Amino acid sequence: RREIVRLFRTADRFFPVCEHLKREIMKLGCPEEKIRVLYGGVDLSRFRFAPRTLEEGKKVRFLAIGRFVEKKGFDHLIRAFAEVKRRRGGVKLTLIGEGPCEKTYRRLIDRLDLGGSVKIIPWIDYKGIHRTYLKSHIFVAPSVTDASGNQEGIPNTLKEAMATGMPVISTFHAGIPELVEAPHTGLLVPERDVERLAEAMLRLAEHPETWGNMG
Repeated sequence: RREIVRLFRTADRFFPVCEHLKREIMKLGCPEEKIRVLYGGVDLSRFRFAPRTLEEGKKVRFLAIGRFVEKKGFDHLIRAFAEVKRRRGGVKLTLIGEGPCEKTYRRLIDRLDLGGSVKIIPWIDYKGIHRTYLKSHIFVAPSVTDASGNQEGIPNTLKEAMATGMPVISTFHAGIPELVEAPHTGLLVPERDVERLAEAMLRLAEHPETWGNMG
């Protein structure tokens, strides 16, 4: 605690990446006048904007990208996707990433009999990720506060997906509501709420006519 107090006293300026983190460090004792929120941007020239549409007879393709760790919430996404597939069908989910939770995800995919509908891809190069953005219809970032209290700021992958014109689904977590203006540029659901997440995924999957305005 004394080290934190000393840090706040001696440093001149702090740059959290969202208002949420600003409030959190103020709770720790940082003077507000020393704080300036500095949002991380994306270089729009690196992304091709392509409003999403659904070709007749094609499957709706959901995408999630991130480290396979608890705070990304991908276990909740897999469970929600299983419900979407059960109720609607005609859907695919791609998870891009690596990390300590991968075995847990693979066991869950097997237990829910999703092997033919969920694909896990290890980290690929940036061009490959960009191609995957453009081949996908709906981006999902179901972030949660993990058991240690670790949180996101605002995931860069969420910003990138939006930059390509993709509608997004995420959670009321950390700085995410500062980026996603629900329900205009995406949908937000409570953390760890598999039922509400599945409902949001179904809502977009069943109404592709809304993707263009939302993306």
